[in-house]
Amino acid sequence: EIAKIGLSSAFDRGNEEEADDFALKLAEKSSINPHHLGSFFLRLKVENKDNFLSDLTFVRTHPLDSDRIKKSSNHAVGKDFVENPFIIDWDKVISAL
Repeated sequence: EIAKIGLSSAFDRGNEEEADDFALKLAEKSSINPHHLGSFFLRLKVENKDNFLSDLTFVRTHPLDSDRIKKSSNHAVGKDFVENPFIIDWDKVISAL
């Protein structure tokens, strides 16, 4: 069972790493700075700091938050990249809910 969990988790982590790569490229393509994704993962890491399993790689279905933060921070954008501001009217979003 432990081996099964380990193998399954590794496969899931691989899928999540591919999804992260896609998200970084999509953000850049959408003129959103992909480094913002690292800020999101940092918030997750802070919120999960009390989870004693959070650093046990073999039971995780997702890559370590610290690895995701590093990958996002190190993502090189093209020389011609120009970030467009991403403006959200939160009052409008909340009222729509």
